[in-house]
Parts: sequence; C-alpha cells; structure tokens
Amino acid sequence: MKFWHLMYVCRRAGQLDLPATKATGREEWRQFAEWWRHYDDLVDAQDRDKLDFELPDDYVRGVLHEVELPLYESQDGVWLRHPRFAPTDQELSALEAYIRYGSEAIDEALEKGVAQIESQG
Repeated sequence: MKFWHLMYVCRRAGQLDLPATKATGREEWRQFAEWWRHYDDLVDAQDRDKLDFELPDDYVRGVLHEVELPLYESQDGVWLRHPRFAPTDQELSALEAYIRYGSEAIDEALEKGVAQIESQG
C-alpha cells in the first residue's frame, strides 16, 4: 500500500495519529511517523517519492488492524462499498478488505462509494 493510501484511510476513519503511533513501534518504521507529521507539506510539495512509497506490508497490516472503518462486500461478491448499500452486504474490516482486494479497491470505495472487486460476466 502506498503511503498516501494509508493516510487517506486513517483520515477517513478519523484516526489521524494512528500511522505515526504505530510507526514508533519499530526502528525501521520511524521515518513514516516523521512523514505523517509533515503530510500536508508533502501533499503541497507533491513529494511523489514519499507519497507513492510502498509501505512494508507488516506495517500496513498493523495500522489497518486498528483502523475502525468498516467496508462492505456485496452479497454477490462483485462490489466493495462504503457505506453499506444493502442489508445483505457483508461487513469487512479495513484489514480484511486490504487482504482480499488491495489498497486500490479500498481507495475507490472510499472515494466513490463503490469499487468493482470481481469482473461481471
């Protein structure tokens, strides 16, 4: 998952400090805490090296494990949604959605309300 993807998810969840807090847990992650503290500056400067940086999977999973932002899989397994659309939608944690469908699907579902996760037809 790219740095900006994870920051977007955490902001949408209202857990702004979670990435920085989790980054202090291991020496090799501490740079991400510093990036988070200067996130708005990175966006303003369009620092693609940091914003598009592919984060270590164990760090991403550690953060997403604590994110409180449910996503919803349609009953037919075709759509990932936020918010829930139908009563039959199955709730997934952010971590479950990431493991099953990846960061792009989460980003699209959060931005557009829905992401196609399985091709139709």
